Amino acid sequence: MTGGLVPHPAFQLLKSPSGLPMTTPWIVCAVGQPVQPPKPAVEFRLPAASTTPVSGPVLSCPPVYVPPVTQSLPDPSATWRDLQFWPRAAFQGVWTDYNVSRNGENGMEIHAAFEIDNSQNREFQAIAFFHADDSYGDPVPTSAEGFQSTAGDLCVWEYFTPPYQLTEYGDFRLFLPYQTMPFGNGVAWRLKFQLMLREEDRPETALATSAWQRLTLS
Repeated sequence: MTGGLVPHPAFQLLKSPSGLPMTTPWIVCAVGQPVQPPKPAVEFRLPAASTTPVSGPVLSCPPVYVPPVTQSLPDPSATWRDLQFWPRAAFQGVWTDYNVSRNGENGMEIHAAFEIDNSQNREFQAIAFFHADDSYGDPVPTSAEGFQSTAGDLCVWEYFTPPYQLTEYGDFRLFLPYQTMPFGNGVAWRLKFQLMLREEDRPETALATSAWQRLTLS
């Protein structure tokens, strides 16, 4: 038997560029498909950015940021250890005294009992927002400086700094002069207000919100 190289059957199917069968079985020319030109990228345009600045109302006097509350729970990305030390608060009660005099002004005094935890030596705000007690519930307008937002809505607030890790307030007070409120001419005004606790560094998050408190002024 004469020895020699036996071409692989697959090689026999290949042809040289001239069209003749290839005689060198160990040389394989791989011929691929012609390169296709890349497809052009799809053009798209992002919507034009709004030039209108977005901001919350700001109390005119003293200057303090009062943005709308957009959430009532901690950031979901916070870890469990963070949540253990997240500030927490709860109201035990809210009540109101009328015809109270303070610094020569007559008005109403809002009282609140609440406790606040994980909040030692951090600054917080207690703020009451006033609305009409009707089917619309619109904010109450006022022109009184120091008791209004830049939108002209009536509110009253006080800052506080809890001295302990768990601090209880049995009678926290907010005073609202009657002259800041839109009533008179024998017309009865049905109003409601809601008291809110929030941290100065996280004003968009309400730690606690009271039930609506209702009153009638005439």
